[in-house]
Amino acid sequence: MSNDSRPILHWEDMTAVHREALRVSCEGSFAAFLRYFFQLLQGQRFLWNWHHALFCQLAEDIYHQKYDRVIINCPPGSTKTEIWSIHWPAWCIIQCLKKGLPSRWLPISYSDDLVTENASRVKDIIDSEPFQAFWPLELSQTTRGKSDWLYQDRNSKQHRMFGTSLMGQVTGRRAGFMIDATFTGALIIDDPLPPRDEGGKRMAKSNTALNKVVRSRLAHNSVPIVMIQQRIGNGDSTDFMMGDKTPDTYTLFKVPAMLDREYLNSLPENIQEAIVRDTGFDGEKTSYWPSKEPTDALKAFEKSDPFTFSSQYQQNPDEALLEGVIYQEEIEKMIEEGRVCRIPVEPSLQVYTFWDLGMGDYMSIWLVQFFRMEIRLVAYYQNQGKGISHYINWLHDFKQKHKIVYAAHYGPHDLSVRELMGDGRSRQAIAEEMGLEFELIPRVANKRDSLDALRPLFSRIFIDPDRCNHDALNPDHSVRGYEALRKYHREFDSDKQIFNDKPEHDWASNPADALQQLGLAWGDVEASLQSPKSGSSSSSGGGWMSA
Repeated sequence: MSNDSRPILHWEDMTAVHREALRVSCEGSFAAFLRYFFQLLQGQRFLWNWHHALFCQLAEDIYHQKYDRVIINCPPGSTKTEIWSIHWPAWCIIQCLKKGLPSRWLPISYSDDLVTENASRVKDIIDSEPFQAFWPLELSQTTRGKSDWLYQDRNSKQHRMFGTSLMGQVTGRRAGFMIDATFTGALIIDDPLPPRDEGGKRMAKSNTALNKVVRSRLAHNSVPIVMIQQRIGNGDSTDFMMGDKTPDTYTLFKVPAMLDREYLNSLPENIQEAIVRDTGFDGEKTSYWPSKEPTDALKAFEKSDPFTFSSQYQQNPDEALLEGVIYQEEIEKMIEEGRVCRIPVEPSLQVYTFWDLGMGDYMSIWLVQFFRMEIRLVAYYQNQGKGISHYINWLHDFKQKHKIVYAAHYGPHDLSVRELMGDGRSRQAIAEEMGLEFELIPRVANKRDSLDALRPLFSRIFIDPDRCNHDALNPDHSVRGYEALRKYHREFDSDKQIFNDKPEHDWASNPADALQQLGLAWGDVEASLQSPKSGSSSSSGGGWMSA
């Protein structure tokens, strides 16, 4: 719409008929309200692009309660704040006015100044002559400032906004009212972290606040939470809220700076048509907004700083890590050769398990069967905060379900020294009491030895992505073993813009470490496979793990 030659709207030049048409249009369409009121108050046309249509439709869907937990990832400069933090609350207040309902808003950001500015802009819209002419509201004398204001309508219904930073005074403030089955406001999180705040304690503290503080600030469970964020990196607020450490299930919407066919095909037909119209997309990678972010400029930025580009512009921080993925070539070859596939659990083949211990993080177990030259990763399991008996019981249930026999269980050296119970027993001792005997793998002098020990075996590995990403006994429980192998990467030095030799210790490291036990134990495993008497290592223990 940047070439629109129509004159800019001016309130004082409009006739009564035109004003009434404007009112009806704004009440019926958030997109119309956004574009008209932006013109009336800013004196310039809102530069429209296809992603604005996507946002406006989503905004109406949230108001109509199609979604109640939403995350929107988009590039910097996409006018996300103009839409979600400024014009959307004002439009929703109009909808509440029409229904005789109150509204209450809790906007949050990483900065008090940003929240104050945005809340002040909402107030400017409400105070404007056009808004007051159509939907009169009276400012309460209890209003305390630009980010803490209260209006009353002609039916004495309140419309209030409390703005604060995520680490500020959130307690005592709420979004929405205790009115079931209707919309009465929302909690809006506009960038919970500064765009360059990559990792560290602040990210962890912010995620904790999202769970412990923000979630409790809703008048009732159906009040929407809308978070708008340009991605920062792995472990940021989007990762956290889309994970399993929050009580809610969020719907994620993503706008990357560079469009491709796969992304286009994921969108509704009307948005696909708008993309082609607004960007000239012809199948080649194209800027999402060429008039603002030229495609050549984005390509140059991607080349100069692929990490920031992947995270903050493409909304895909994992992509930024591909260069440092430790087993990338091996995994890609597995995919090309069709070795990532559905694999049956064969009762006639013994199962070997390979473990990595978790103290504060996850404990990981790979279940492996061997057939001729094939190494079959038939299942993966992990959990957190459980005693070792939990994992042994899980293995027992897996055995019962698939009618298999365990041959041997390989674990790290520290099974014998790390205490699990208050009575001083080690995990190894508890396992032995339950009938499972571990083969302990000595500690390697260098982590590279562990990494390299597994690498030659990849050419023989087959993996079942379903049972290695989802609990084989409870498919609703995500375990992400296969995904971890694909994402296991070296540490990135953001100052030097290089990857270090040391692997990053994150969610992917425990599953990868567990599988590396296979490489370290390969000599013993190979000998066991060649032995005609190979059987369950726990048969001598007399427990249920025996053949």
